[in-house]
Amino acid sequence: RVNADLYTPADDESIPTGEIRKCAGAMDLSKPKALGDNIYDTDQGKGYDHNYVLRETPGADGLRTVATAWAPKSGRVMRVRSTEPGVQVYTGNYLDGSLRRRDGGPAYARHAGVCFECQKFPDAVHQAHFPSIILRPGETYAQTTVHDFG
Repeated sequence: RVNADLYTPADDESIPTGEIRKCAGAMDLSKPKALGDNIYDTDQGKGYDHNYVLRETPGADGLRTVATAWAPKSGRVMRVRSTEPGVQVYTGNYLDGSLRRRDGGPAYARHAGVCFECQKFPDAVHQAHFPSIILRPGETYAQTTVHDFG
């Protein structure tokens, strides 16, 4: 589950178009669901590689809820919180089976994993209505992302 009602669509080369769109259909990850259920129904039909606009205002600790993921078979849960306004959800769309596990287990095939990459919005330097990513001389950039596992 991703704590977002909006996302920034991208073109066929994964460059944001500048639009901020309401999540619907396969792009709506705001409710619990298996990511693989409609993975080929995403915008480009390749899987998830999209920036989601987080909806929650940061709490007193400066963190907002980003995502919760769980593995039904093992019962493992991962909760992500961050100071960043967006999260890129990526589902290993370009894994091709050539990457092997160190323990000799099966190779990583397409969509073998998911990443929640907390960030500013991609291509914000070209999109005046996106939160600024410009860091001026003398300014300091700091961000915090917390992954809790249970």
